[in-house]
Amino acid sequence: MCTRARRQPRISCAARRTARGEAGRCGPRGCAWATHAARTAGGRRNAGAELARLIYDSAREPHRAAGLRSEAASIRALTLASAHFSLELEVIGDRLLGQFVPPHGIAVQVQSQASGSTQIWTDEIGCFLVEPVPATPFRLHWHTEDGAEVMTDWITL
Repeated sequence: MCTRARRQPRISCAARRTARGEAGRCGPRGCAWATHAARTAGGRRNAGAELARLIYDSAREPHRAAGLRSEAASIRALTLASAHFSLELEVIGDRLLGQFVPPHGIAVQVQSQASGSTQIWTDEIGCFLVEPVPATPFRLHWHTEDGAEVMTDWITL
């Protein structure tokens, strides 16, 4: 496992002011506070949580056999992986179907940037359903049976 700290991107004061639609100083607390606020505004993950990384997204898959299909697939598939689980997600219409591999019955928090958090439970084979699919970026957050905390990065569909 890599132990190097991630380097935060440098954000200029002018860029922060422009993004906020402001002019003048960075803010009432100065540039250091504005830099910290800009870096944490995206809802950074919990420091102790393991990140389940996106390892496959069908939307990024090149169309290898373009001549064989007359229309695009209506299902979008994503696979996320952590040290404890693999998480398969499929978007079908306005439904998000998920399954943990290996299967576990656990509670999953669906955290949306717009509508807050909703808790759902997986069934005995590790499947769950989110309906409707969140319209804004969301992430999934859960605890494994051995107590490890895992979450995905923000997902935009």
